[in-house]
Amino acid sequence: MWVVAVPVVAACVAAGGVLLVSGDDGSGGGAEAPAGDVPVQFQDKESAGGGGGAAAGKDAGKAVTRAVRDYIKGIDERDGARVCAVLAPGAIESFQLPRVRGGCAPSLSASIGYRDPRGYPVFATARLDSIRDVAIGAADARVTATVVTRFADRDQPSIEDDLIYLVETGGGWRIAKPSSTLYRAVGKPQAPPQVLAPPG
Repeated sequence: MWVVAVPVVAACVAAGGVLLVSGDDGSGGGAEAPAGDVPVQFQDKESAGGGGGAAAGKDAGKAVTRAVRDYIKGIDERDGARVCAVLAPGAIESFQLPRVRGGCAPSLSASIGYRDPRGYPVFATARLDSIRDVAIGAADARVTATVVTRFADRDQPSIEDDLIYLVETGGGWRIAKPSSTLYRAVGKPQAPPQVLAPPG
């Protein structure tokens, strides 16, 4: 069950069940521009049989945005280990990388920035510009993040909203499947349509 985030602050205040979670999770550092306030509409844990209510929703919102920041930062730094650390188990099993080096981390590190001989744009950097909205369900989440991607062989950057799906697993939030930013980073300019669909 998806809970739809409400991106308008006035509507959030009126809704009563919406929290404003700061985009700054207190981890410090990083080159990303401030994400501002992230509207998060959370599932009522008490009505779902859990407990925790607004505090639980706020904590989940911070954890989700932190995972997204780590994911984009890892791609930007070509740090396969950092990206793999925030991927859910099996997230890239069917993801074809241009360079395979015997594991998730070395394969991603070698593939990010790949120069395809067909002349596709060559990834240079990725910067998280903002997080537009976050929708959190019982054990999954959806984030719309604006990402600025620069290419080594292009003058103009690509500024696009990246749809990122997450799942709660092992006590934390992980990226459920590669998003468009990762596709572009490994030399695949056109992500398949299923990237926009929830994992299933």
